[in-house]
Amino acid sequence: MHSSTANRYDSATVSLEKPIRNISDTALWVAVYRAQESELPDAVFRDPYARKLAGVRGMQIAAAMPFAQRHSWSYTARTWLVDQVIAREVQHGADMVINLAAGLDSFCQILLDDNQRSSRSA
Repeated sequence: MHSSTANRYDSATVSLEKPIRNISDTALWVAVYRAQESELPDAVFRDPYARKLAGVRGMQIAAAMPFAQRHSWSYTARTWLVDQVIAREVQHGADMVINLAAGLDSFCQILLDDNQRSSRSA
């Protein structure tokens, strides 16, 4: 079966009526807001992976939902808060982080990279 709808999940195009096709699209969409915050000169966090993780599809989803842009501060606040909680727990000795429903959040990878860099320079 090779109809035009058979490969609808493989298409990079976004329907303006229904920009989010499945739950994994929300991870791409939120990565756009993390990238936007990271690129601000006074960003409250930096996610060097966010733009690449969001990709073209994430940008298309965000562009198809301009009403959501005015609420992007809530994604920034949530990201900052969860990052602070994780960092505090790691500083207090936690050696495992299980971040459920994290989407494409890369803070744990950034934290791991930072810890590996500091242990090599110590």
